[in-house]
Amino acid sequence: MNQRIDDDPAAARLLEAAAAALAALASAGGPEALAAPGRAPVLLRAFHAYAAPLAIVRDDGNVVLANAAWPQRGGGVDHASLRATIGSDSGLGPLRLDGAGDALPAQVLRLGELTLVSLLGTEAGAGPPAPWQARVAELERRVATDHLTGVWNRAHFERLVGGEISGARRRRQPMSIVLLDIDGFKAVNDGHGHAAGDAVLREFAAVVARHVRAADLLFRWGGEEFVVLAAGTGYRAAARVAEKLRHAVARHRFPFVERLTASAGVAEFDGDETPQAWFDRADAALYRAKAAGRDRVEVDRRGNSDRWAAERGAAPHLQWQESYECGQPLIDDEHRALFDTANTLIDAALRDEGPEPVCAALAALISEAEQHFAHEEALLDAARYPDLQPHRQAHAALLQRAQALLAQARAGQAAFGEVVEFAARDLVLRHLLAADLAYFPIFTGPTDPAGRAEPAPPRPGGA
Repeated sequence: MNQRIDDDPAAARLLEAAAAALAALASAGGPEALAAPGRAPVLLRAFHAYAAPLAIVRDDGNVVLANAAWPQRGGGVDHASLRATIGSDSGLGPLRLDGAGDALPAQVLRLGELTLVSLLGTEAGAGPPAPWQARVAELERRVATDHLTGVWNRAHFERLVGGEISGARRRRQPMSIVLLDIDGFKAVNDGHGHAAGDAVLREFAAVVARHVRAADLLFRWGGEEFVVLAAGTGYRAAARVAEKLRHAVARHRFPFVERLTASAGVAEFDGDETPQAWFDRADAALYRAKAAGRDRVEVDRRGNSDRWAAERGAAPHLQWQESYECGQPLIDDEHRALFDTANTLIDAALRDEGPEPVCAALAALISEAEQHFAHEEALLDAARYPDLQPHRQAHAALLQRAQALLAQARAGQAAFGEVVEFAARDLVLRHLLAADLAYFPIFTGPTDPAGRAEPAPPRPGGA
């Protein structure tokens, strides 16, 4: 019971995280208190002084460390009841202690290789428990959020960017950053005061947040600089995102100053560079935008999208999976056909035999998508799908983008990366495999005894 924390590195890591959460949640200072000097001894004391019985346990139920309130008769936790409670959505459940009689109500929090266990209702005046998962999630959100603007902060970017890069490499998908800077912001502070500057920063963040795409992440980097992390996006598409944001800022009326402009630098992750090297390229592009007169976007035109395209053998073919079926036969058949036609387009772009094969394949994809969208909209209308109108608008936007890309291809100006971006990312990943998921439940029938969804009968108007 009294084993020293230094004897188990995994327990030390868990204690640091768990006690940090407990100390912050119990402290009036909140997350800011976590940065105080001498944190580890304070957190250890917080663990031992916590009113409820606490223990850190291994997967086999053996106790690594316990506080003074932990029952002395409970030398460990029953393995089966521990696993069941860990697996519950709330982290709440009955736990049976070794050497104890009846199971006791408890909550658990899985962190690292170990589990933090608290027995409930044993301290005087104990009320209904607030599940740790929700409390720790709220703590993490507060620590990761910029207190002034409410968007993610720089520390959160630095924590997650390594994982985002690893995932992008594994999936062979591009990823870009847009570095935004408010032009002439010093004059706002100098002319109107720092309170006015803070109001402008809040409004600027709100404007940008309203105009980024659903999959993009917005961070305040510091001062008047903000970063948009755009996953699955090459530098060309990221440049379009940056231009959209620049125009949104220029049109908006801000408090105190009315009009503002912003400059942006765009860079796509390239090769095996470090996150700092990636950011430096975006920063250099931003510097060029400022030097060229501000209120503009500059792009570093390097990135993995072009690198992977140049490898030729690595075209991202789309693979249909049974799990992509919605249960409506006509829609599923047409989705499968669109996968095949999109792959034909990717192959035509890959062969680099001039614009004619690409134009023919893209025109075929447009025609097939147009027909499918009409069929899908009719089926959704018959099923009284409540979000049909925005779905129609998404179809129209995709067809407009495709026609613009076809015009570029006919002029010999469509790069391989842009063709793949449209076919694989915009049409398939973001629409067929993301936006369309919202209507799947209306076509899903009952489940069979094995738990699989059985296709519902065709709706009126289906094949």
